[in-house]
Amino acid sequence: MNRRLITAGAVALLVLGALLAALWHAQRDRSAETPAAPGVATSPPARVDAPPARPVPAELRAVHAEIGAARHRGDLGEAIRLYPRLIQGLADAWGAENRDLAPYLYNFALTSKLVGDTARCLTVARQANALWPGNLQLEVLEAATRAESAIAGRRGDAEAERLFEFVLRDENLPRLRGYRVAPPSLLGQWARLVFNAGRTDEALGIAERGLALDPDHRACLEVKVDAL
Repeated sequence: MNRRLITAGAVALLVLGALLAALWHAQRDRSAETPAAPGVATSPPARVDAPPARPVPAELRAVHAEIGAARHRGDLGEAIRLYPRLIQGLADAWGAENRDLAPYLYNFALTSKLVGDTARCLTVARQANALWPGNLQLEVLEAATRAESAIAGRRGDAEAERLFEFVLRDENLPRLRGYRVAPPSLLGQWARLVFNAGRTDEALGIAERGLALDPDHRACLEVKVDAL
């Protein structure tokens, strides 16, 4: 059993790493601060995407350019150092509750996660989600990060489960693939959370959804083996 738990935790960390890399590359492929490409219009309560980011004010262009240069050369520590100055400047210019802050907060949260600062990632992601509820990439980032922490602690996370339930609606799956995020990877995390919460049959059903999309997906197979 201990070996199974250790293996499951290792798999979960690998899955999250792949998800974050996919989100990072998808984000870099777009404009410097755009968290999502335009999606297919759907009726509420489907998830929504943010439009291209509002340009930064003239007085913040220099720090914004410094962040972009640091990210481009892979110096994420320097980007993290500069982000609070940019975010505070944008909040002062636009108002702290303006949802135009959300794309910039998304990049700050993702960069925080990539340097290993999970706590700050979640804090910033929650702030962004509060400003722009329903943004798909923001919810994927928060769900995957919360799941990593919970799985490492061999526990469940009800909020991550709620996020996965909405993120993994059937109509969102093509958009996730467009972000280079494999739905079976998210389903594997969700299944592990449910399994850790003691709902074995439900966890098996979620894992089977992932295996229907990818019969060889390791995280989903791990949950299936543990649940049977």
